[in-house]
Amino acid sequence: RLKGYTNLFEASVSILCGFVVSALGEWLCFPAVTLSATVVLLPGLVLTTGAIELAARNMHAGTIRVGYALMLAFIIAFGIHLGNNAYVEIFSAPNRASNMDLAVCAPVSMWWWWLAFPVSISSICLLINVHPRNWPMCNVAAGAMFAVFWTLVIHLQLETIGPVVSAFVLGLVGNVWGRLFRRNAYSIMLPGIMLLVPGSVGVRGIMSMFGGSETGSGAQLVSQMAQTSLSIMIGLFASSFV
Repeated sequence: RLKGYTNLFEASVSILCGFVVSALGEWLCFPAVTLSATVVLLPGLVLTTGAIELAARNMHAGTIRVGYALMLAFIIAFGIHLGNNAYVEIFSAPNRASNMDLAVCAPVSMWWWWLAFPVSISSICLLINVHPRNWPMCNVAAGAMFAVFWTLVIHLQLETIGPVVSAFVLGLVGNVWGRLFRRNAYSIMLPGIMLLVPGSVGVRGIMSMFGGSETGSGAQLVSQMAQTSLSIMIGLFASSFV
């Protein structure tokens, strides 16, 4: 209802998130909490959609989406960085955003991932207005994708081929369901795609560059975001031919 606030939404939310998490940084892991709090804003899905449209020769829409995704990653990263710096300078607190490596956080057991998985997929379905009758199939398709991703990337450390095969399995399950029931398969695949997309990787890379870390490591994370988007694109395209 606030005219013009739409243009400030991502920046203001990121600044507030960076400020609040910095204030609670003694009890929270800064990179994990800030990225999870802004997960809805992360540009991974927009970048992946833009890459798919470019590959489909839809140059105008694809170029706009890719450019918007990169700008959105910069806005979110800068907002978090600005909110953190504001708290640090006002209260003379330690800078907790200097290291965006998630390895510094105390991880929970990976088995909790599976317990939280149905809740995450259902929350995404609610967010993107998927009809409730399609929620079980969204969980099935995303579950098949995540099982493949867990096996290839987490256990076998196949970080290059893992996203390709995972996206292929997701697209295959969605397309088979769409052909059997003559419904739109994209709505079934979208929650799973949102789990695969690499938006947090790009934001972490830009945050690392803003925080004065080695430029090479930040650029490498941004490059990894593009690689993952292309992997998802190839997997989804390959599944459409089966």
